[in-house]
Amino acid sequence: MMKAAFSPSHVAAAAAALLLHSIAAAQVIQTGPTAPPPPPQLQAPAAVGAVRSMAPAPQEGAAAPAPAASGSAPGHPVGEAAPPPNRLGQQVNTPVPVVMPSVSSNADGPTVVYPPADAIVEKAVRQIEDMQLTPQQYERLKGIFMERQQQRAMPYVNPPKPVTRTLLVNLDPGVSPPTLRLSRGQQTSLVFSDVSGQPWFIEKVSMNRQLFSDGRATGVGQGGGAAGQGEPPTNVLSIEALTPAAYGNVTVTLRGQSTPLIFVLTTGQAEVDMRVDAKVPGKNPDAEAEVTLQAAPSLDNALPYFLDGVPPPSAKRLRVTGLEGAEAWVYDKNLYVKARANAQYPAYFSAARSTSGISVYRYVGVPKAATFTMGGRALTAFFE
Repeated sequence: MMKAAFSPSHVAAAAAALLLHSIAAAQVIQTGPTAPPPPPQLQAPAAVGAVRSMAPAPQEGAAAPAPAASGSAPGHPVGEAAPPPNRLGQQVNTPVPVVMPSVSSNADGPTVVYPPADAIVEKAVRQIEDMQLTPQQYERLKGIFMERQQQRAMPYVNPPKPVTRTLLVNLDPGVSPPTLRLSRGQQTSLVFSDVSGQPWFIEKVSMNRQLFSDGRATGVGQGGGAAGQGEPPTNVLSIEALTPAAYGNVTVTLRGQSTPLIFVLTTGQAEVDMRVDAKVPGKNPDAEAEVTLQAAPSLDNALPYFLDGVPPPSAKRLRVTGLEGAEAWVYDKNLYVKARANAQYPAYFSAARSTSGISVYRYVGVPKAATFTMGGRALTAFFE
């Protein structure tokens, strides 16, 4: 069977047919018959813009490439349909449509209407006003701030009660020193005077200034500051605790007094001494000379209570006439008279005077009347 298919007669016939086909194709190329119309080109959508080639631009002076023949593509023979353009390696720019506000009302497209400038400013102001706090909110914030500040300023759970009192200083041996109640953030003023109310100046103060402060010139550690070294003499000592739980003592030396005065300093008590009038026995060297019927001043433990205006509960108040502002009590079978005047007759047994000029006199027994001098006049007070 294979031999019959490739016999000499069949080979000759095939060669003749191939020769005739080659001759016919050569005639078609030479005569240039009309080529069949190329297939329709693909149209780009309307939204796609111009196609920009990524190929570099030709340099100046270089020959421009020859245009391709109509209906053919490079690399394809004439008469064959060109394939669709290949966009591989090219960049396609798609412009985004922008809607611009129309100037004229007759223009096509949407019209953008901007609000007036006053409306924009008013809206911004209202937004700022809405972000502000109300008066009630401001009051709440102030209350919170004040509460926090008070808690920080007060180192104690309960604030101490401020009091003023008179203190009789006893310099006898074996007697416990008096106590001063201090508080952090508050000053305690200690006023020194003799029994007649004359100021007794301070000569030297010594205490632990790491725990307490008196506002004077300090030395190293527990050094003392002396009055008179560049400072005017004074009979007032102001002490302040530097820590909430400070504890210690202070030693005060008065002018002309050989025995120092010692006070215990403590803090955190229910009461705080704002002012303490310390009555020191004796006569200070700077006191003014005065005439008195009393041979020597003496102290009475009950006098400070009457001087402070808080007499003992068992004291009986009497009615006083003839001396304005005077007060009188009967206590322990003795008469106590409090007045802003100097007692003249009868002679009093003991007395105490504050630096403000108020005096308390103790008379033995209960006399019915007493003579005082006030403002250069002699006045008689009657007790009922």
